[in-house]
Amino acid sequence: MVKIMNIEKLKMDMNCHIGTSQYFKTIVPNVVYTEGMHDLAETVGAHWFIDIIASYQSEKPANKTEFQIWKIESIDESAKVTMFIDTGESALITQEISFTDFPEGEFEVYAIKEADRTVILLKSEY
Repeated sequence: MVKIMNIEKLKMDMNCHIGTSQYFKTIVPNVVYTEGMHDLAETVGAHWFIDIIASYQSEKPANKTEFQIWKIESIDESAKVTMFIDTGESALITQEISFTDFPEGEFEVYAIKEADRTVILLKSEY
C-alpha cells in the first residue's frame, strides 16, 4: 500500500473516479461503497473510515437522512469524523479518532440512501 501524505494530491487523485461499475460490501448489511471509496481506503489505509460511516446508518439521525456529507478532519495523528446534511450546517454526528495516519487536512465523501441500500461514494462519483 502506497500512502499519499498530501491531502491536496489525494483529492486530485480521487477526482479521477466518476461513477462506479462495482460495489463493495461493508460490515453492515445493505450498506455498500464504490470503486472510488475502495481506492481511497486502499491508498491511505482508511477502511476504518468506511466502517464508521456504515456503522451509523442504522442509527438516528443517519437512518432518516437520505443525503449525508461525511467529513474527516485530520490533524497531526488524530482526527474527527462528522456527518452533515448540508454544507455550513452543524454536525449531526461526531466521532473523535485518537490515532490515524490519514493525510492531514479535510476530506469529504457522501452517503446516499437508495430504495434498499445506502451507498458510500466519493464526491466526484455523485
